[in-house]
Amino acid sequence: MNIFDNIIDSYHAGPNKGVPIGNLTSQYFANHYLAGADHFVKEVLQIKTFVRYMDDSVLWHDDKEILLNAGLRLEQHSAAELKLTLKPFCLNRNSHGLPFLGYLLYPERTRLAQRSRKRFVKKLRLYADNLVTGAWTQKEYQEHVLPLIAFTEHAAAKEFRKKIIAQCEGSADILSAVRMTALR
Repeated sequence: MNIFDNIIDSYHAGPNKGVPIGNLTSQYFANHYLAGADHFVKEVLQIKTFVRYMDDSVLWHDDKEILLNAGLRLEQHSAAELKLTLKPFCLNRNSHGLPFLGYLLYPERTRLAQRSRKRFVKKLRLYADNLVTGAWTQKEYQEHVLPLIAFTEHAAAKEFRKKIIAQCEGSADILSAVRMTALR
């Protein structure tokens, strides 16, 4: 508890304000606090396919009634046991893809959401320009590009990456330093 007290006290946004949402402690607190809800979903509700990142959760099931009942029971459990009010849940057909954390999730694949694709193109071009103009060193460039590429590697986006990187290489052949990482 002393470690948590020190971490929380290390940041002061103003009176009665805690750590910022983007602070790494947010992930730890969310995982610790919501671990009970994860166990409830898997062990009590017996929903086999379930994903949670921070406070965003997705449950899958082939039976609509089972899924609706699970959502209602999770809502009740969270209110009673965790004193949490969940975001309203909604149903979606798998064939439409589920927007989640910058991806579109399908039963058999994950694609980049359109917004993530645009963001990738915009940032990669900006980063290449920063390198070419000398605003960034090769090391600074790599520190920015590698996480950007890693984000796309969780989706079926290899051909998309290849195409955008090839376009950027036309203006900056220095991109080849990360090319092998990006195209795997």
